[in-house]
Amino acid sequence: MSSSIHRIAFILFFSFVLVFLVGSAVSADSFEKQLNNQPMDFKSFSTDQGLSYPVVLVIAQDKAGYMWFGSDDGLNKFDGYTFTTYTNNPTNPNSISNNQIMGIEEDVDGSLWVATYRGGLNQLDPETGKFKHYTYNPNNPDDPKGLSQENINIMKQDKDGVLWIGTGKGLNKFDKASKTFTHFNFKNNETDNDKINLINALAIDDQGIIWVGTSAGLVRFDSKTSKFSSSQQIAVLASSIGDDMITSLSLDANQDLWIGTQSAGVTRFDHKNRLFSSFLSNPDMTESISDNKINTIYTDRQGRVWLGTDKSLEQWDSSLNGFKHTVNNLSNPQSLNGSVVYGIYQDQQLNIWVATEKGLNLYSPKKIITYHAEDAKMSKLQNNGVLSFAEGKNGLIWLGTNKGVQTFDRETGAFELYINKPQDPTSVSNGSILALFVDSSGTIWAGSKEGVLNRFNPETQTFTRFNDIGVGEIERRKFITIVVIAQKTENELWLGTYNGLFIFDIKKQEIHKFIASTVDNYDSTFDESRFTSVLADEKGITWFGTLDSGLYKLDSIHNRFDHFPIYPEFSNNLGSNSVSSLLKDKSGSIWVGTKGGLEKFNPIKDSFERFTQTEGLSNNLIWGIVEDNSDNLWFSNTKGLSKLNPKTMSFHNYEQADGLQSNTFVVRSFLKTNDGALFFGGYNGFNWIRPELLEDSHFTPSIVIHSFKVFDQPKLLDKPLSEMKTIQLSYKENFFSFEFAALDYRNTPRIQYAYKLDGFDKDWVYSGSRRYVSYMNLKGGHYVLHIKSTNSDGVWNSIEKTIELEVIPAWWQRWWAYLVYVGLGSSLFILFIRIRSSEQAKKLQEQELMVAARTSAIHSLMDNSDQGFLSFGVDLIIQKEYSLACVRFLSSHLEGRTIHTLLCPNQVSQQDRLEKLLRAFFEEPDLIKKSEYLEQLSCETRLNEFTVKLDFKPIINADNPEDIKCMLIISDLSSLRQLETQMEEADEIYTMEKLAVLGQLAAGIAHEIRNPLTVIDGFMQIMLKTELEQEKRKSYLNLMHPEVKRINDLVSEFLMLAKPQPIKYERGSLYAVLKTTVEFMSSEASLHNVEIIFDSLNKEVWIEMDIKQMKQVFMNIIKNALEASQAGSHIQIQVIENSQHVQIIIIDHGQGISTEQLRKIFDPFYSQKDTGTGLGLTTSLNIVRNHQGDIEAFSDIGVKTSVIITLPLMKQV
Repeated sequence: MSSSIHRIAFILFFSFVLVFLVGSAVSADSFEKQLNNQPMDFKSFSTDQGLSYPVVLVIAQDKAGYMWFGSDDGLNKFDGYTFTTYTNNPTNPNSISNNQIMGIEEDVDGSLWVATYRGGLNQLDPETGKFKHYTYNPNNPDDPKGLSQENINIMKQDKDGVLWIGTGKGLNKFDKASKTFTHFNFKNNETDNDKINLINALAIDDQGIIWVGTSAGLVRFDSKTSKFSSSQQIAVLASSIGDDMITSLSLDANQDLWIGTQSAGVTRFDHKNRLFSSFLSNPDMTESISDNKINTIYTDRQGRVWLGTDKSLEQWDSSLNGFKHTVNNLSNPQSLNGSVVYGIYQDQQLNIWVATEKGLNLYSPKKIITYHAEDAKMSKLQNNGVLSFAEGKNGLIWLGTNKGVQTFDRETGAFELYINKPQDPTSVSNGSILALFVDSSGTIWAGSKEGVLNRFNPETQTFTRFNDIGVGEIERRKFITIVVIAQKTENELWLGTYNGLFIFDIKKQEIHKFIASTVDNYDSTFDESRFTSVLADEKGITWFGTLDSGLYKLDSIHNRFDHFPIYPEFSNNLGSNSVSSLLKDKSGSIWVGTKGGLEKFNPIKDSFERFTQTEGLSNNLIWGIVEDNSDNLWFSNTKGLSKLNPKTMSFHNYEQADGLQSNTFVVRSFLKTNDGALFFGGYNGFNWIRPELLEDSHFTPSIVIHSFKVFDQPKLLDKPLSEMKTIQLSYKENFFSFEFAALDYRNTPRIQYAYKLDGFDKDWVYSGSRRYVSYMNLKGGHYVLHIKSTNSDGVWNSIEKTIELEVIPAWWQRWWAYLVYVGLGSSLFILFIRIRSSEQAKKLQEQELMVAARTSAIHSLMDNSDQGFLSFGVDLIIQKEYSLACVRFLSSHLEGRTIHTLLCPNQVSQQDRLEKLLRAFFEEPDLIKKSEYLEQLSCETRLNEFTVKLDFKPIINADNPEDIKCMLIISDLSSLRQLETQMEEADEIYTMEKLAVLGQLAAGIAHEIRNPLTVIDGFMQIMLKTELEQEKRKSYLNLMHPEVKRINDLVSEFLMLAKPQPIKYERGSLYAVLKTTVEFMSSEASLHNVEIIFDSLNKEVWIEMDIKQMKQVFMNIIKNALEASQAGSHIQIQVIENSQHVQIIIIDHGQGISTEQLRKIFDPFYSQKDTGTGLGLTTSLNIVRNHQGDIEAFSDIGVKTSVIITLPLMKQV
């Protein structure tokens, strides 16, 4: 087997070299050629996006990068996101003089000059938005301060910054320094002088020659000598143009003059050879101009000449000696949005802007070729679903589609179609071609969705089919759905299908299933797997990817299987069992594309490293993997393409805006050709990519700050914002914001922004596509705001936009204020010390008086208290400090008596114990142990017919800790014991009442449950005693089921009543809760033929409530109202609000409820309905009362019943 593998490796290597040599003949020039033939895709802008008027006549870009569009109704500035419009306002003398814009030029100092029709010339300060006007003086037509006419048709600026202005009455030269005009009138005896002075177009060459297009032909004007000659004076020139009405002029890269006319197409004048070439519309020649009316001519920075006609956009192609046309296609939203082209312009980023009668169009050059199906042209792609690729030995690209097979010639751009012909068995099989493969001999193989293997014979241009059974006999096929074809040996092919893995013997032309059970470590799941990819290497290792069983590795040398399914508990295994594609890169690493992301296999650890959207992939669904010649890995998915740079491990994502056929690609539809080109197939065609040409853009867009606001209002500054280096703010202006934009127009949603305020932000704040930043409550000081962005390719710019901020602190936050604070603080501290000392002396005197007063009060309190207080010393003799209550308790004179003989007069043993403990108390030095002795003496006893409590407490002299006395507190417990007896009697009564209520509840539950149990028991006895038919048994069960449900509902409601749910308070809209409840009950109302009328509030009412429980209350009451209502009546819900409460009134028009019944409706188990539990209203009342509210019911017999729910309003904060 080893020698066979080496032979295969040699064949594969030799074939690769042979095919590479042939494939290299496909030059990069063919890619450039086909790229230039690609149709132009546009992004459109019109009034819906903010443009003031769809018809734009002139386009320009200023040095900052803003785009300017002059329309028939206003001037527009565009930053890629929003349009700012300037229009005439008769009440504002600083507004633009007229809305019809005919020319826009920017001078070196940043001023914008705007030419208008009927309004003369305007000078705009872009930051302030103010215009200065230069108009025609009707009282003095020769006035050098004014134009020769206010109707300007065209304006151009020469290399010296001089403005040349074409009007309806001659040419004007404007000197910006002196603000004066020089008027030039052309005169010719052979023409109408009025027409020759009606100037429509201007072009200025490198020598200062101004070509002037008029309504009477072409004029050559020397700006240095101020001499002119008309086309009538040059007979050859006049005859060559063909129409005197010149509409547009442009000089190309060779300084050849292109002349557009009203009706005679375009003429090119070769100024070196003095040759003329005219180009007219010819319907029989596809390369001829589409229309003879030329509206505009433009030469871009690459020297390409563009024309705008009334039918299309035209691009001159010297190889055709003709024009390529771009027209409006109503079925393609990315086509030119109109037919009449008025203006063309190329910006700094080399984007092409095209103005039509329906607005603006932006074309960004692409480096990716896209082919879409064109059913009308048989030489083009016939089906947008491109499912598979292969490259033939001759460099042709084979495409598998839903309609057979096509070949694509990259040199000519031609397609050839091979489709199934039912009567021709040598045609390709029917169905989608999911797999294409070129074997080691160069043979083309095609596998279909129906399971047919096709072999192509290039000499006869026919196909041979294998596993092809007749129509309707699919079950006889060995397999269906060939997903992948790969080389096994020189004479064998792997066929991965949805019925397992098969081998095709090329010599024997036989198909048999691969017997996996003979391989060591065999896993039975292998045979049942649906195979999606096969990857074989020169070391005898073959990898198999499956749709639902993960990844298998077959080591042919050691005859061993390894299975890698997903194991959720292990993070280093496959992220998904669905494997779509496999690749072994140049370094030998195995890459696995799955539905859960990208996996890189580590052969040493037998584990996987996962890459997902978190690491930068555009999507986790990996449909295809291919490696380019620069070692970058490309992944197709359902959100475009992702490119991984293995050196930096960074991703770059491409999407439809970059030129892709769409953002969705087809699984396993990809190819790398021998010359390094990449192909990816999708459901809207396919893409051809030269990776070496697809570099990231290094365009650095200008970042402009176009708005500065304080408290969300624009702040008036001393000079334009673009010229401000530092902005000063007072401490009161404590909320401000900046808005900014990066002037990159290709793909604005992909531009990312970041900002940092030095002095506040510790690091950059990456804000994504958000273009504004706001700050508040900054402390006084100096700050610098930095702003940076990416371009539309995601490349971060090194150039930042900065602006400084100076926040002036309040006067109380300045340095001198802090010095004052220190001085005042020191003085106040000294004053405080003096006052404090005086106060303390006074306070000590007051405390002494207070102690004397409180001592007197205590003695008075003791004498009048129900408690007895007496004190004694170490000799145990009672001292004079005692209360009168002691006399009542002891009925004896107390002075001079010992405490132990007084308390226990006839009990010698108790006297001894008391004396012993008291002696121990006075002798014990430890205070804690002293307290323990006294605690042993505290007790309850009888004194003179009183039940009392004796408490002994120590009295310690703070001035002399050794002078210790003891106090006895005698408390009368007689009243307390009497109260306890009464409470015990009350508890017995309450317990009996609770038992009575419990009995009532138990009886209610038993009664309610017995009825359905009786029904269930009856039917069960019948079913147990009688042999019943299936239908009869089913009918009995259907009758029993509602009774079981009734018991369940009863138990649920009883549990809710017995154990209420905790209330989860939240701020809620009463209107929203009622509206939701009414909508929910509307279907039940329809069943009762009752209408629910909800009188909604004029304003919201907010209350604190548990929304779920409150809905239950409303549903219970509305349900009761529905069941009580008569058919055809209505239920009315009203909401009444006062200062503290809100009332919800629910009124039904049923038979009403009697006064006796009204008293019972909130009692548990009380119900007038046969099917009711009698707990709904009880539960509702509990919920409302838990919300600090109440429910009341009122009824008029035979008229209506009203239920009023009162709830507290939420307090206003």
